[in-house]
Amino acid sequence: KTILVEALTKPSRAKRQDRVKVSVVGVPTMENYKSIFATIAIFLVIQFEVFALSQETTTVSSRRQWLFAQPKRLLKCATALATAELFAPRTCLADDPGPTGRFVTKAQAEYTNSITASRDTNVSPKEAYDSIMRYIPRNQNWGSKKVKALDVGAGAGLSTSYLYDQLGYKDIDAVDWSGDAWRSNVLSTPPSVRFYELDDDTFYSMIKNQRNQQHSNDGEQPEITNEVKYQVICYNFAVNPSKAVRVAKEFLSDDGFLFAPINDRAEYWYKQTYYVLNSEGQILQKSGADVGAWSVQFQPDVTSPTCTGIWCGDINGFNQKRAK
Repeated sequence: KTILVEALTKPSRAKRQDRVKVSVVGVPTMENYKSIFATIAIFLVIQFEVFALSQETTTVSSRRQWLFAQPKRLLKCATALATAELFAPRTCLADDPGPTGRFVTKAQAEYTNSITASRDTNVSPKEAYDSIMRYIPRNQNWGSKKVKALDVGAGAGLSTSYLYDQLGYKDIDAVDWSGDAWRSNVLSTPPSVRFYELDDDTFYSMIKNQRNQQHSNDGEQPEITNEVKYQVICYNFAVNPSKAVRVAKEFLSDDGFLFAPINDRAEYWYKQTYYVLNSEGQILQKSGADVGAWSVQFQPDVTSPTCTGIWCGDINGFNQKRAK
């Protein structure tokens, strides 16, 4: 969620479809193999029927040449069929997590450019997601639900998909004060990925208060129980240094780490640098001023009283929503 060069952006016209089809590479199943073998059998029957009909009008030598040519032709046919069947796109529906419980978003990123995902959310430049891959290590217990990750400012779900698919964090809490981009772009969500339409401060308060509220998917929030600690906390908007340290100390597990674009100076929202902090709030890693051709600059933290610009509460509707 980064600041666009333009002062104003057009609202996204994308509307969520209840059943949106998305192509993903499938996994070979028994049905795939049955289809291949059936087609090869049909091919053989047709070929030998033609051979039988032609025996009376062909010479012995021509029949021999025809027979010798069949294995090569059959191999070409089988290879083409196998390629088409095993690597054909599969279909996932918006209300179906799919056969492998995939997390699917239609959001995409471009290098050096932000893309409007909703009225109040942008998809960050591709450099931001390259940085996630660079600074956040893969889950050593790949797929383990004992390892929790928190995606703050999840927006259209692209950062969540990197954590889930590329880095192996399967148990994820995704948080954003506006759910418009999430609802418009996320097509398939496994049960281990939960979205909370809350700002991060409210979400942390809910964790600390251990509020046990079981809700449906009609806009209310999922259940939070017990004390929660995260192995990974990934921020997708600018935060002040003091907040990053406080969150790291309070909500990271002992061996966890926080990844965030942190203001170069406190309360200065026009330039950030990526930091990786441990559970003591100590700096483990730091990026350069620029990431590739992109000068790191994100949307500001809407909960900060010093937030400035069109992405802040007085203009983007956050203050009005929070007051309700």
